Amino acid sequence: MSVFADSLLSLSKVLARLSDQFYVSKLDEKIKRYIDIQISVLADSGKNNSLIHILNELIDCLDFIEHDQADIKEEILNAKKYILQLKVDVYRSNNPKNTKTTSRPSTRSANTELFKGNKGKILDFIKKNRNVRSKDVVDEFNLLPKRTVIRNLKELLSAGLISKMNENRAVFYSSRPD
Repeated sequence: MSVFADSLLSLSKVLARLSDQFYVSKLDEKIKRYIDIQISVLADSGKNNSLIHILNELIDCLDFIEHDQADIKEEILNAKKYILQLKVDVYRSNNPKNTKTTSRPSTRSANTELFKGNKGKILDFIKKNRNVRSKDVVDEFNLLPKRTVIRNLKELLSAGLISKMNENRAVFYSSRPD
C-alpha cells in the first residue's frame, strides 16, 4: 500500500510541475483512472490485469512528458520508479512461486552426458590424444565448419571438461583428470 501512496505522491508532484495543459489533462485523467482501478483491485483482487494496463498507460504518458519537458525529469523518474515497483508487486502477486532453492551437486560425469554429438566426439578425441592443438581438432573434424569446432571447444572449456594452454602462438587442449 505504501508503494501506491508513494507513486500517487510522485505523480501529483509531476502534475504540479507541468506547464502544458494538454499533458496536465492527460495525466490528470490517467491518475483518476489509476486511483479508481487501485481501489477496485483492493476490493477484488481479480482485476490485476486492468491495474497493469493503467500502469503501462501511466508509464507511456510519463515517457511523452519526459521527452517534451526535461526540466522535471527527476520527478518523472521518481514516479516511474514507484509505478514499476508496483507493477512488479502485482506480477509477483499474480504468480506466487513456492519453489525451494536447492543446489544440485555438479559432477563431471553429469557434464559429459550433456555433451553428446559433436561435443562428445571432440571431448573423446581430446581424451585419447593428450595436448591436442586446436588445428588438429579442426583437421580431425573437417566435415564440421571451423567456427563450430572452435565454439564447441570453448563450450567444453567453460564447462570445465578440458583445459587450454598457450605455447608459442599455438593453442593446446587437454582433458582434465576425472
